[in-house]
Amino acid sequence: MTTTLDQISPIGYQGDDPTVAALRDSIYGPYLATYRKARELIMRLGDVPQDHLPYALEAGIAPDLLRSVLSEVGVPAREITADTHLRGALGDWAAVAAPHLLTVWTGHFDLAIGAIATHGTGAPYQQQCLADLDTGAAVGVLALTELGGTNGADQQMQAVWDRDADGFWLSSPTIGSVKGPPNIADNTVPKIVVFSARLIFEGRDEGVFLFLSRLRTVEEGLADGVEVGEMSSKLGAAMDHGWALADRLFVPREGFLGGEWATITDDGEFRCDEADARWRCHRSISPLVGGRLDLATANIAAARAGVAGLVNYSKQRPHGHSDVLQRDLVTSAAHAYAGSVLGRLVRDLSTDPGQQERLPLWMTVVKPVLTTIAEKALRTCSARGGAQGQLRCNYYPDWNANARGSTTAEGDNQVLEKSAGRTHQALSTLILPGTPTVRPWWLDMIITRETILATDLYTATGIDQAGENYEPDGTALGIDSIRADLARTTGARLMATAALIVAEEATDPTAATVARACAAVVALTYLDRHSGWYNAHRQQAPDLAEEIHDELRHNRVIVTANQILLAAAFDIPELPDAPMFAPDYLQAWSDRAGWDKAKLANR
Repeated sequence: MTTTLDQISPIGYQGDDPTVAALRDSIYGPYLATYRKARELIMRLGDVPQDHLPYALEAGIAPDLLRSVLSEVGVPAREITADTHLRGALGDWAAVAAPHLLTVWTGHFDLAIGAIATHGTGAPYQQQCLADLDTGAAVGVLALTELGGTNGADQQMQAVWDRDADGFWLSSPTIGSVKGPPNIADNTVPKIVVFSARLIFEGRDEGVFLFLSRLRTVEEGLADGVEVGEMSSKLGAAMDHGWALADRLFVPREGFLGGEWATITDDGEFRCDEADARWRCHRSISPLVGGRLDLATANIAAARAGVAGLVNYSKQRPHGHSDVLQRDLVTSAAHAYAGSVLGRLVRDLSTDPGQQERLPLWMTVVKPVLTTIAEKALRTCSARGGAQGQLRCNYYPDWNANARGSTTAEGDNQVLEKSAGRTHQALSTLILPGTPTVRPWWLDMIITRETILATDLYTATGIDQAGENYEPDGTALGIDSIRADLARTTGARLMATAALIVAEEATDPTAATVARACAAVVALTYLDRHSGWYNAHRQQAPDLAEEIHDELRHNRVIVTANQILLAAAFDIPELPDAPMFAPDYLQAWSDRAGWDKAKLANR
């Protein structure tokens, strides 16, 4: 059966158009049923943006939603954590339809439960904590960041081993060692907190490890030996951010999360398979990798919703077909699509046992690029929605706030990009399965920049040198700027490649054309923005610059012509009380306001 465009709606389309189905398959892969079930569960929570709640009360919504979703799903939280695709589906739809829930999602599942799953020993104390986390009776939190910064292996909170007490005393010896801002300030919500702290064993500093604490319980309230206070609120993404100043906060021996690789033996001796004390920190905080993946795909899901909402709204507005609006819209749509495909491919890759050692490197690139493009797409769609795009009832302000917070959470994007850039030429080995052997010229140009930046960094620093004397060319202030530029270039390569992979795999010719056009828009937008660099490095003659512009315009036209198909493939439902997502936004406002239709009709 042939479907015409006017039969396809950008919001809530459930038809069988082959192009929509093929594009949808490229986004969700074989897990569409899982994502739709997750959508159904999350939508039943009834979370909507709040216009009138004080900040503290709004922050209190998330723990209730967490308990509700765990009840709806009907399996323990540890099982959700272990199921990469179920966890991703629920987190992605939380970002779209339950933005309050997203604020605690990765902290509970990836960071707290993930830390116990990765570094736990099955000890009774750990199992008791997991039992409360399984139902949401307590909210899981990772207390990593300190007022002095996250600082990796240089964190300052201390955990002093006490043989007689058979446990550890956590303390904050300096102002900079006070934990802040974990979401622990609400004194009515039980919290199970994983603290990162320096293990001091018989006077020796053994490096940074993780320690599991029942910080606040229903029965006993706040644990002895710690003070907790409120920190400032944010504009959106309400959370009970607080500080924790420890003064002999006790953690029992079984609260030490070192797995089988680091332990206090029955004889009271410290044993660790990792000889390098600094690498002990990196090994301890490995659960952050799952959190980075979940934040990346969740925010791209919100970007898909933002694009679909604007496509739907612009169809109903007199100025919606303006070419300047459409240019912004389809550029955002192309990036949201390519980012969605990249997120799906990397999530699939994360389940491959052979990729586990390299997954941290993948996420130093993928988390920054996906959260950055998601935030930009959401800001753009919010702005192009005019006054409607600024209203919380249309979700954009809440999505924007979560996206902005996600660029910092689980590792600030710039910090991750610098870390990725330190590996210089290793980034070129991040190859997606199914990468085409024959590449379009515009992808080759991105690879050329990636190669030049990596070679320059390697020449300047070698494998081990810090590169303090590095003198960059161009506009960079120093070596870290070049490292970040390299990571972003790798991210652009992966984004464009992901869309090309599914274009080659698509059996529907229109879907293949749209996917390839999205890949081209991503790549050519990148080249256009960095034309100065290409000119300075003699990689771009005037005729090539003209071709970039021509090809960019050509592929934007393709995406523009197919934007309804693309939005329908995003599979976004009509969101409750959100006029921009309604088939008739004016009628939605009338229904929302309760206007008398008969009186309006007679005017």
